[in-house]
Amino acid sequence: MSDSESSDVTQEVKDKIKALPAKDRVRAVALFHHWQKKKVLDDALEGKSQVLQRQYDNLSLPIYKKQNEIILGQRAPTIEELKDHEKYVNDTEKQQIQELLTSEPIQDYWLKALKTSQLLADICTENEKDWDVLKSLQSVSIEYPNEGKDDFRLKFQFAANEYFTNEVLSKEINFNDKNEPKKSKGTVIEWKDGKNITVKKVTKKQKNKKTGATRAVTKDVDAESFFNFFKDFDVTDQTEDDEEQQKQEGLLDEHMEIAQEFLEQIIPYSLELYMGLQPEVHQVDDEDEDIDDDDDDESDDDKKKKRKKSSDSKGDKKAADKKDPKQGAQPECKQQ
Repeated sequence: MSDSESSDVTQEVKDKIKALPAKDRVRAVALFHHWQKKKVLDDALEGKSQVLQRQYDNLSLPIYKKQNEIILGQRAPTIEELKDHEKYVNDTEKQQIQELLTSEPIQDYWLKALKTSQLLADICTENEKDWDVLKSLQSVSIEYPNEGKDDFRLKFQFAANEYFTNEVLSKEINFNDKNEPKKSKGTVIEWKDGKNITVKKVTKKQKNKKTGATRAVTKDVDAESFFNFFKDFDVTDQTEDDEEQQKQEGLLDEHMEIAQEFLEQIIPYSLELYMGLQPEVHQVDDEDEDIDDDDDDESDDDKKKKRKKSSDSKGDKKAADKKDPKQGAQPECKQQ
């Protein structure tokens, strides 16, 4: 909970106490004294949890690096990594294990993982070109550029493709001292001529008021696309332009939700996604297997909350519960 939200809750409690009858109000004031003590403990716990989360986030980085080496075909698996291989191969394959130890890339690894991600499948519903571009995605990685802060950078490495010349696209999100996301810096995509999938041509008819003649006018407008994720947002300072402020806050919400999906789901659990499994979702199902079938009718928002981690280690994460990645047919990519 951010400081502003905490302050709002505290003020709401105070206002409610003031509205009580005098007899109840006195005792409520006494209870509020202990409520505030508990609040101090909660705030301390949140601070320690954030420090611990950062520590384990950094400990995870070498794991992701070794996984990416295998995915990219930079090396063959080691004996240590394959110590349990006999549980997964038959007798014939055991004899062929040395032949199977190749350093070849895993084809379409990240494409398959992204298509299984419920959020990415939801984003990718309007722009059919998004999946075409993502076919050339070779690796996704995380960096934490500023020690002791929640700032992070996502890096997407691409093979040569027909759409842009960049080899790497990155998205860095910076937080303020209250651990709230405030601005981002994304790579400017160097689109090849006529290949920018974040814009589309729209043709409208215009009528000349004097002559009555009509003509067709074509112009470029923004198109929905996953690659809008690399555009920047900045809500560091309030602007007098309400429309621009709302636009920037909207970008923050959308981009934080996508970033969280990569941080909490896609990168840590890419193997499950690659194999068509939903990380955490099946764990929730196991825990709730004795619950009546009526739970199938629970709201999409409730399902989304179950998929999300309980930790708010990456700031207040405003977007965490705003959109609900719909289940269903995969394909095609969308983002405002």
